Formats: sequence, structure tokens, C-alpha cells
Amino acid sequence: MTALLLIDLPLKPDSPVAWLHWDNDGARVIAEGVLANASELASLADMAEGVPCYVLIPGEAVSAHRVVLPKGGRVGLSALPFQLEDKLCSDLDSVHIATGVIKANEAADVLILGRDIAAYCLDVLRQSGLRVKALLPDYAVLTENAVVVTEQQVAANIHAKPAGITTANFPVWQQLTTAGDHQDLQWYFAGEYRGELSEQAPANAIYCDSRLQAFARSFKPWSLSLLSGAYLLKDESGDALGRLRWPLILLASLLLVHWIGLAVQTRTMSREANALDDGMVEIYQQTFPGARVVNARSQMRSQLSALESAGSNGAMMPWLDKVAAATRGRSNISLTQLNYENDPLLMKLLVKAGSYEVVDQWLAALKAQGLDVERGAFGQDGNGVAGQISIRGTAQ
Repeated sequence: MTALLLIDLPLKPDSPVAWLHWDNDGARVIAEGVLANASELASLADMAEGVPCYVLIPGEAVSAHRVVLPKGGRVGLSALPFQLEDKLCSDLDSVHIATGVIKANEAADVLILGRDIAAYCLDVLRQSGLRVKALLPDYAVLTENAVVVTEQQVAANIHAKPAGITTANFPVWQQLTTAGDHQDLQWYFAGEYRGELSEQAPANAIYCDSRLQAFARSFKPWSLSLLSGAYLLKDESGDALGRLRWPLILLASLLLVHWIGLAVQTRTMSREANALDDGMVEIYQQTFPGARVVNARSQMRSQLSALESAGSNGAMMPWLDKVAAATRGRSNISLTQLNYENDPLLMKLLVKAGSYEVVDQWLAALKAQGLDVERGAFGQDGNGVAGQISIRGTAQ
């Protein structure tokens, strides 16, 4: 079922407000009624949920125009007021102009009403809480060449000349507009009206119980709304979201910066870990030349375990203690490599020293610690000397 909610909004706040819930598919009334005044519109909120809601105001309060502009979009919209200025009897600052999409060199419908009326309608509808699809003059929802007549007023859309006018004045306007040709008009008479116009109406005239039923039967709304520009009816939830817009943007930015920081930190730590792994491989290769490196960390741990085992059961750790004691305070002596064998007990040390004299002094210190030291071949190495010494036997 395609439903529709029509509201006939009077321009006086205390006047009754008619409404109609209409089934378009079945062309029948679902529900209708009259509210005491505009302040009771909120009672229709549940009914209007999910149903297109159109609010109609008397057409005599809104003038309709068709304009053709050489430019479209924002440029055409900014030029529109100046093109209409000569057609208005009031100052541009006192009226609200509503239009649809403006395309270059194409006719566009334009509706104009006083700002005071626009402000009144906006205030009433905002307080009602209704989600209104469009606010339009009554004639702007009629199909071409349709006329809706009541006891007091007429809404007509005849030969693309729409108008809202009093019933008494309509015959004169009709003669000027149609030049007497009204054979192709579709007439709708609402309520109790049986006046002069009904007497001259053709046989296909349709009589409806209410004015809104007549509009519903000939419903074809224009694709614009008087609720536009400064008089746009905003959704309160949308307003709340709009107020939260910048805090949400700020929060999203902070989260983005946080995640970027984490990504950079993770990448940096990954690089540092790789650098440490590479350094461990290099140290392992320096410590154990020629050894094949598969997992430097695991292999180094195994080597340390082996050294600890050797130190606890053999002479390695006592020898190292004596070597450390003899070397302490000698900055011009450096050990570059150590090899240890359990059987026979043998420790080989590759040494760099400042001179041969320094080597001799160091060997004397080692012997003083009770070590059986044998000096190997030494040669020049840059500004110093380099060579090997061997420690044999049992620690003293």
C-alpha cells in the first residue's frame, strides 16, 4: 500500500487544521479528521512515521513563476532574485524564494511568499515534530488542468498557470486565463459546494467529501518545497549529529594518529630487533670463525652452556680468573679470540698489544699468577703487535 498524509495548514494559528491519511493504490480514505488548531499537529506524528507527508497552505499566499536563466546551478540561483524583482510588488528582502534545480536555458518553477508566513510555517512544523517531505501551495500538488473548488476558495492549475483564488473571483480569472475554453478541465468539488461553478461543470466532475480528498485524487506535487534555504526544516537528530560533527572528527583524528604512531613504533621495534639479530650473528661469527650460523641466539646459548659446564668441571674458569687478574689495568692489552680444549687442557688466546715490551710484561704477570704460559709468534699489527699465547697444564 502506498500511503500519503496531507495536512491543510491555515495561515492563522487558531484556525482548525484538516488532515487526510490516503491510500493511493486503492484511491480511498484510510483516516481523516480536523484538529482544533496547529498546536495539535504533534498528535499526527505516529501516523506520519514512514509515510510521505505534504503540508498545503492557501495558494493565494504564494505567487508562482516560471523563469529561464542562461546559467544553471549556483550562478543561476544567485541571479534569480534580480530576474524576479520586476515581477514583485514588494521588496526582495521581505520575501522567501523557493525553487528546484536550475538548469541553463530550461524553464524552472519558482514560488515566492512573505518571510513572515515562511517563518510561521517553519515554527509550527518544527514544534509538531513531523517529518515533512514538502510544504507547498495547494495548487502545486494538482495535475495539469485540474481545479479544486470549495465554498470559499479555488485551487487551479490551468494551462501551466497555477493560482489560488477566492471562489467568488475565480470566474473572472478563468475567463482571462482560458479565454473561455475550459472543456479539457477536470473539476473537483469539495464539501457542500453546489454553486454557480458546479452548475456549469461537465458531467465528469468529481464530488468529494473534503478538500483534501480532492487534492489526493489529483495529486502530483512539484519537485520543490517552500521549506528551503533559511527556512529548511532540519531533523533534530541531524542537528544533534551536526553538533557532534567536530568532536567526532577530532576523536577520529586522534585515533588515526594513535594507530599511525603504533604502526611506526612497531616498525621501528621490528627494525631494531632485526638489527640486534644481525649483530648477534656478527658477534657469533667473530667469536667462532668459520662456524655455520643457523640461529645465532640458540647457538650462542648452547656455547655458553658448554662454557659453563667446562668452567665448572675443568680449568677454564680458574684460568680466566687469573688472566683477568693479570690483565686488569692494562689498557694496551686486548684479547681478540679465545679457544679452549679440555683434553689436553689448553687455552689459546689471540692478543693485540701496544708493543713487544707490553707483551713481555703481561706474560710475566700471567706467570706470576701460576699459569704455564707459552708465547707464540707475534708480528706487527698497525701501530702495535699481535700474536698468540697458550696456557697449558693445570691451574695452580
